[in-house]
Amino acid sequence: MAERVYWDSCVWIGLLNEEPGRVDSAKWIIERAEIGEVEIWTSTLTLAEVFKVRCGDGAKSVNPDGDRKLDEFLAQPYIVHVQVDQDIGMEARRLLRADLPALKKPNDAIHLASALWHSVDTLHTYDRDDLLPLSGMLECRNGEKLTICKPPDRPAPAPAEPTLFDGLEKDADKDIRLPETPAIEPETRHTNRAETPGNSGQVEPPKVSETSVPQTEIATSPVNIMPPPVPPIGATDDPANDHDSKINQRANDDKIETHLPPEAMPE
Repeated sequence: MAERVYWDSCVWIGLLNEEPGRVDSAKWIIERAEIGEVEIWTSTLTLAEVFKVRCGDGAKSVNPDGDRKLDEFLAQPYIVHVQVDQDIGMEARRLLRADLPALKKPNDAIHLASALWHSVDTLHTYDRDDLLPLSGMLECRNGEKLTICKPPDRPAPAPAEPTLFDGLEKDADKDIRLPETPAIEPETRHTNRAETPGNSGQVEPPKVSETSVPQTEIATSPVNIMPPPVPPIGATDDPANDHDSKINQRANDDKIETHLPPEAMPE
């Protein structure tokens, strides 16, 4: 069920004139009313009272644009109009005769009677002289005490809900430091230290034996670079073939000798 709040004329004037410290609270309640969280109740007397630029003495008439805005607000479905009928008039007169410590004005009595008669949850006003001192002193028709207060301030925005990436962002902001690696001491090399009167404290280099270093042997024998002999034409690895080749070669030599001229013949 929507919360039911009652606005007197001072709240409407603060909204229409955009008074600092008042307009934002009124707009926040209207925003809640637009989504069904709140119903705004007000008397039809408001139509006659909201003609001034501020609530209190020394008021001046508002311009026609303010009247148009008020008419648009009062036409919204979340606004509930309370008629000033006989019941409200008689209740307002009773409150004035009750000799309450603060209530002195008939118009304020009508707003108070409208809120009590319809048992609203809260009456919002900036009238600190006639209405605010009466908070919690009067009972509505349903038996509940009526709370009278200023419109509450808009609450601060709620903090954003954590997401899965929040932890990653926090880790990224931190300095990433690798674990320190223990220092490795260099290996100690033992040397023969020989101190002499001339070189006290100096280290002599180790002596190396000539036989400890292997000597590379170099071949001194001559290298045979002549190619292997070429076998005669027709020579093969078969001994029988070699024998035939020799016979053929010898026959060829005989033929060559018989054809030589006499002067070429050997003596």
